[in-house]
Amino acid sequence: MAEFPIASAWRDPAALAALSEQLARERVVQLSGVLAELPELPPAGQLEREERPGFVVRATGPPLLADFWRSPALAEWLAQATDARWELRGCRHERYGAGDYSLLHDAEGEGERLLLALDLTQRPQALFGGFHIFSFADGAQATCERETGALLLARLGAGDLDCVRYVSQLSQGAVRLECAHFELS
Repeated sequence: MAEFPIASAWRDPAALAALSEQLARERVVQLSGVLAELPELPPAGQLEREERPGFVVRATGPPLLADFWRSPALAEWLAQATDARWELRGCRHERYGAGDYSLLHDAEGEGERLLLALDLTQRPQALFGGFHIFSFADGAQATCERETGALLLARLGAGDLDCVRYVSQLSQGAVRLECAHFELS
């Protein structure tokens, strides 16, 4: 994968200015076709099963894009897009199969933070589910449907929840996400 894989259209100053304005109005934004090339997915057997019923049931593993999430180029891109400086707090690969979910995300109650989630799901189908559902401290909510290759940016504050990712029991496939969490630096 290229050293800085964000497609040139999303690095354009006008596109970054428009993204910055959109993030000032909306707390959750989804960008299509952000990466010029998507990484290869590891086999499901290489991921570790995480089960805390009532909180989370999924498989996780090391991030596929660790160098990208940690890159100074991404930090600069995020600073231009959000008008703030961010420091990577953690990143991982997540797989949600039939019936898997996460509820009451670990970040509940923390200060201002930024979630980036890259959708790597292959052959998306309606039955897969896996929606990102956000609940904000002021009572507002946002739901983002999945789109392969899309990058979700969610700017969250104290009391905001990144609460539910759910996959239908009828699903024959799996939702694959690459997630990175940032905090203000």
